[in-house]
Amino acid sequence: MVAAGLLMKKLLPSKKTPEEMKAESEYLKELSGYIWKLALMHYFASVLIGFAIAFAGSSLFQVCYSAGPIFAASLQYLILGKTVSYLQLAAIVVIVVGLASLVLLKPKDAETATNGSEQTDSSVILGVIFTFTTSLCYNFKNTVAQSILQSDKSKLTLSPSVYLVELGSRCVKIELLMLLLWTTPRWMTLVVDPMKAAGTAYSTALFHYILLFFCTAGVNFSYYWIVANSSVVLLSVLTGINTVGAMTLSDFLFCDEIRQNQCMTVHKVQCSFVVVLGVISYGAASALRSSTPKEKEA
Repeated sequence: MVAAGLLMKKLLPSKKTPEEMKAESEYLKELSGYIWKLALMHYFASVLIGFAIAFAGSSLFQVCYSAGPIFAASLQYLILGKTVSYLQLAAIVVIVVGLASLVLLKPKDAETATNGSEQTDSSVILGVIFTFTTSLCYNFKNTVAQSILQSDKSKLTLSPSVYLVELGSRCVKIELLMLLLWTTPRWMTLVVDPMKAAGTAYSTALFHYILLFFCTAGVNFSYYWIVANSSVVLLSVLTGINTVGAMTLSDFLFCDEIRQNQCMTVHKVQCSFVVVLGVISYGAASALRSSTPKEKEA
């Protein structure tokens, strides 16, 4: 997040007077407590998502997490008082149906190959709860960020890059504290032994961490630019494109005779078409609604 904020400052510099910079500093002091709470929520959600996938399984996790746009629209209404039009709501439903169909309508042989073994009902229920909680936390955090960055006061004193740096720096402090208290005392069992068992070289792990760093910075850059200039609902809608892109890359990079579940199939193409159609429809519905100046646009 810090890197994304610094990159945003470099690429999208703000033209502020000394008075505006002073007002921004004062506003940040007022928001300090809120930003700390949002940072804690972000870290909690980032940890919980791992447990959600482990308990629910990747397939069920995708189905439950696809409800994100519904959470986003609901939170935007409750916190910001902004609603979505019937056309936008219909587009959201199309996206959720398309993402859920990737798993719910999956051929039985593919489902067996990916799931392998059945999990207990209690662990699955726990995984579903974790998944919904994760989605709710992320959308709540982004909705609050939208309320801060799009308020009349923040338009005058606070830029998205500054907010991103402030939030990111607090997340780094939390992660360093957990690294010191939890990971370091268990370094052998959590890091060294699993790497040896998998036969992973330190250079390979370092390369992946560096790649993850730059990818995450790019994601945060785009996420908070959208939150500041559009809406959380649009951000959540666009995550459907992530799923389609991930399937396409998986087919290109990992599809072979052994990993058939990574290959693109007619079923995946059909569901991807539905998702893309929903995203395009949402954009068209938003453009149509923006032509009505009296409505609160989402």
